Amino acid sequence: MTKFKEFRQRVDEAMDRLFAVDYQTLIGNAPALDRDLGWLNHAFEAGSSPEAFARAFGETYHFVVVPDGIDDKAATGAIRARISQHNLDLAGIFEFGNDPECVWFAGTDGAAYSRNGDQVWRLSLERTGRNAPFAVSRFVGGAPIDFAFDPHDRAGRIQVAPDSVFERVATGHDIDLALDAAVAAYTRSVHAQDSHVIEGQATDSQDDAPTIG
Repeated sequence: MTKFKEFRQRVDEAMDRLFAVDYQTLIGNAPALDRDLGWLNHAFEAGSSPEAFARAFGETYHFVVVPDGIDDKAATGAIRARISQHNLDLAGIFEFGNDPECVWFAGTDGAAYSRNGDQVWRLSLERTGRNAPFAVSRFVGGAPIDFAFDPHDRAGRIQVAPDSVFERVATGHDIDLALDAAVAAYTRSVHAQDSHVIEGQATDSQDDAPTIG
């Protein structure tokens, strides 16, 4: 085994212990996390420890850490499974926000953002343990999202202010379902607002359905 392969194996072990999912699985599901293994190669060449690389990698992408001190093996397994899926879902959002054919951008907060006209949308993970983990929300106030890339972010994400305010529109079991549900909900909302009475006659908007992203 080469030294690099040994380093990568130890990174896998550290990632699995810390975040309940190893580096190889994460990169297999979301290659954009570390294009061409550039970050991993740089860490190896710089002499970083596998543990240090794993922690820095997880902190960058806001991965949830497996808690210490759980004695019940069954409970530990269930907790690890939930954390593993959560971290894979976070990786999925980052991958989605890096698709060149997509109009979404990964944010430094772990969500993805899109702008359509004067509307700004956020795709994120629910934090409440709901069965439908992906949420699509609409910007309603606070600090605006200007879609400027953070020059200090090695992952190439846009800057997101912590006091931006979003209103949840829909949720889904996966990204596509969440987006479809949001389009449907927003379409109903817009059509309801556009239904009005003009000179005593009810008229409905005949515009095309709104789009998100």
